[in-house]
Amino acid sequence: MISVERPRCGVENGQFMVSSRIHVKNDRSYDIYYRSSQGPVSSGDETFFAATLIPAMQEGGPLHLDGSVSKRLFRGAARIQEIYRVWDPGLHGVRTDVRTGGGLGNGAARGVGCFFSGGVDSFYTFLKHREEITHLVFVHGFDLKLADTALRAEAACAIRGISREFGKQLIEVDTNLRDFSERFAHWGTHYHGSALASVALLLAPQLGKIYIPASNTYLHLHPRGSHPLVDPRWSTEGMEIDHDGCEATRFGKIERIIGSEIVLKTLRVCWENLGGTYNCGRCEKCVRTMIPLSMLGVLNRCTTFRSRFSIAKLRKLDMSEGTVKYVKEDLEAARRLGIKSVLTRCLALWLGFYYARRGGLALWRAMKQVLKWGLRSLHLWRPEVKSHVPTH
Repeated sequence: MISVERPRCGVENGQFMVSSRIHVKNDRSYDIYYRSSQGPVSSGDETFFAATLIPAMQEGGPLHLDGSVSKRLFRGAARIQEIYRVWDPGLHGVRTDVRTGGGLGNGAARGVGCFFSGGVDSFYTFLKHREEITHLVFVHGFDLKLADTALRAEAACAIRGISREFGKQLIEVDTNLRDFSERFAHWGTHYHGSALASVALLLAPQLGKIYIPASNTYLHLHPRGSHPLVDPRWSTEGMEIDHDGCEATRFGKIERIIGSEIVLKTLRVCWENLGGTYNCGRCEKCVRTMIPLSMLGVLNRCTTFRSRFSIAKLRKLDMSEGTVKYVKEDLEAARRLGIKSVLTRCLALWLGFYYARRGGLALWRAMKQVLKWGLRSLHLWRPEVKSHVPTH
């Protein structure tokens, strides 16, 4: 059982705050807060409903909230439970003990937001809907831990510059929600969409619609915490939540956004942030992003990566189906654009290496020696990959 106390609202140091105490099975309690740089914010009932539904399904007891949520959200939550229980039979269907009301009503008179981290997905969705979007929303405490104060300050400074450059309002929200959720739900597999939805519902008095940028294409959808089948079901009568960007590959998104100089000056993609860096340039995700930037001839202008790119960094790529998806997209784009380079040949070799690994031990060992020799010789011959600018 999870029980949510009536949320408390107030203003502290110029920030609009909503908080509540969450009780789990009557023997554990957690104080969760949200602080927004701009107001007004909601009463918190719907925010905490979205924040606690998945943990309640994990715990297996009813969810009790001393408040009311919109009828549309209540119906959407029932469908969300159905979807997640098919994806993960280990989750429980739970009774939601909460009153229902009418919600805020039509949100057309309010602003349009976009969750924005400064990464490829959020830049793509923002630039795609640039004329419609009025607000960028940056959340402290989700991908960047609250304890990483220096890195959060650097990221926030960059995003403030982006909002000024494009003439958009910026809402910064900080929350300790993830400190709670990590105990009950896997962030990527089950939870991050509902976490974003909880922030969207917090901001409903200011925004009538918000975009959640997609990570995967329609071709590669799989059960995730944020998904086009689930995210819109967190919507209310007055807040429309839209999962956006599934039509574009990651290479296609990068191809679309690099025309903006501020993207190249502020792009932030790193998950590991080794040594507290903005983009370490060494982790798997940094390398995955540097590959298309190099192929498109703009990596040398993208100043946010701490280290330079070399062929040897292909060894950082995970031998997984997820990474294969990106490598295939890169090679398909190279064929479309007529890009032929050392990098594309090595990507093709890497892909052959992956399939050899799946094909059997003997073939795996043979390809491993070929790839090791190939990367070593290419690294000695050309330690830095020169960017290729397509001629057409």
